[in-house]
Amino acid sequence: MLWAYALTFALYFCFCEIQKALLISSFLSVLLSIITEIMQYIGAFSGTFDIIDIITEITAVLIAVIIIKKEFSK
Repeated sequence: MLWAYALTFALYFCFCEIQKALLISSFLSVLLSIITEIMQYIGAFSGTFDIIDIITEITAVLIAVIIIKKEFSK
């Protein structure tokens, strides 16, 4: 959960010059979360696939988006 939250912030600040930075950063974070879990499912990464992990990581991204919108958006 923590890496998805931190990744969303990091990507947002990397893309902050772009108008849709929040959309891009949240989409990439969710996409990477899902890809990571799929890779665990097929055995490419160590770990075990768990749908709860995907839900938790998406929740972390949403929390980061809420904080960014509240604190950093113009």
